[in-house]
Amino acid sequence: IGWGLVRHYGLLARLDQELVRELRRIVIQLVMATDMSQHFSTLTEFKVALQSAARGPLGELLEMKPETRLLLMKMLIKMADNSNTGRAEQPMREWAQRVFDEFLNQGDLEIKNGMAVTQHMDRTTSRLPRLESNFLQFVALPMFRTFNDFYPIPALIQLLERNHQSWIFEDSRLTCRTLTSSSFNLASPHRSNDSTTTTAGGAGGVEIVGGSGCDSPSSSKSSSTALANNLSPSPKQPSSKLSLSWSKRPVQFNNN
Repeated sequence: IGWGLVRHYGLLARLDQELVRELRRIVIQLVMATDMSQHFSTLTEFKVALQSAARGPLGELLEMKPETRLLLMKMLIKMADNSNTGRAEQPMREWAQRVFDEFLNQGDLEIKNGMAVTQHMDRTTSRLPRLESNFLQFVALPMFRTFNDFYPIPALIQLLERNHQSWIFEDSRLTCRTLTSSSFNLASPHRSNDSTTTTAGGAGGVEIVGGSGCDSPSSSKSSSTALANNLSPSPKQPSSKLSLSWSKRPVQFNNN
């Protein structure tokens, strides 16, 4: 649709047709790069390219080989596509909830049409904090850290790590509430003599190691306070206005 509008309004009418075809090829490649089925192969390809990279001025990036420049553009559009994970807490959580609602609505439609529910889209089992913490751990953070090796983005990395810890903490609190809820079926609850371990459901059940904050309100409060202190931005680094100061020089790919 987008390319059709470009042609309909003649936005590229003055360009050479060969250039238009090349531009269309690049646009298609960039759109396809946002498909999660290509995520790990694209990231691996970028890591391999970095291994043979040489440091140089940012202006020399224009001297990259076309395929290397395309790979860099793929990484940039992928980071833009997943940029909500690196926003300040309020907009980050708002966008996460929107995406999660979309997942659950798709799951509802799949159930309604007698289809198997796609992973993470079943509203009876999925929960947002677990989904977001896993996405940050296995997708977003590795991708942004890899790009950080090419061009330093320390403030963004710090914010991503703080958001990750925030989701982990919220997920652990939900786990505690689930395990202590009266609706949770404890088939054979057992507490060891030293009261440091609780096993729910007998063999193969859920094991909770003491100090998780599930049993003691005071330990839960102290854990909450500790995390809050850890996530609080320092006076020199306010979370609302990130200081994007680079500590390293950018990387130049070697064309040889």
